[in-house]
Amino acid sequence: MTRLHSRLAPTILMLSVALGTARAQVSIGILSFGSYSGGPFDAVNNANLNVHFQIPVLAKPGPLPFSYAIGYDSSVWYDGGGGKWTPVPYWGWAGISPAAYGYIGYTAFGPATCYDSQHQPHTFYAFSSWVYYDQWGVGHNFSFTIYTQTPCGPTPAQETVTATDSSGYTLTAYAGSTSATTTLYSRSGALINVPAVTSGTGSGGSVTDSNGNTISATSSGGTDYYYDTLLPTGTAALTISGAAPNPTAFTYPAPARSAETPR
Repeated sequence: MTRLHSRLAPTILMLSVALGTARAQVSIGILSFGSYSGGPFDAVNNANLNVHFQIPVLAKPGPLPFSYAIGYDSSVWYDGGGGKWTPVPYWGWAGISPAAYGYIGYTAFGPATCYDSQHQPHTFYAFSSWVYYDQWGVGHNFSFTIYTQTPCGPTPAQETVTATDSSGYTLTAYAGSTSATTTLYSRSGALINVPAVTSGTGSGGSVTDSNGNTISATSSGGTDYYYDTLLPTGTAALTISGAAPNPTAFTYPAPARSAETPR
């Protein structure tokens, strides 16, 4: 095995310091065991004064429930690093796709250079500051760093970690050459396929439970479609059309009703 060259250690230390301070934002959404006031429409986090509210669009019960609500958080600025205040995507409003599934945000640092035992340079990236933002806007943090694999020495290119907030989410991350990919599971074992991005919120995604039932999102011609395998083939659970400055239309099938006998 190629041994870790001593010139890599200062680089890893520098990356750890940089990644640990690359992103800072107050907690948003409705947190478990949090203290809130306000209502009935909005909720104010008494710890950081963030105001959160949800506009419900659709809630469908079933073996794999599907809920869609548009959320807003008033804390729209965060420390983007280097003493620079940066606005969150959509200025506090949840995006169309993240409102259903959420997304994974992370920080990529690089390119950086390390040297192997033969003093040959190799380029690598480091990926850290992992957070899963669920459909309610709540951030679930994962504490680890992975690195692009190089001959410089043994550094983790893959990690499987449970969220630090006891929410039960389990994240596996894989380091690529310049970006990372992820696999996310809920406490119940459902596979949550959401975008992993270094900026913005991404789009698309799906949720699959342990029985194989799936709700997925697709987009075509500026219209978003959400499909549920428990509905008839080709029937969208929710269709979202229109974009600014035009009105956005949310369309979904009416609830199934049993036949009624006329009186």
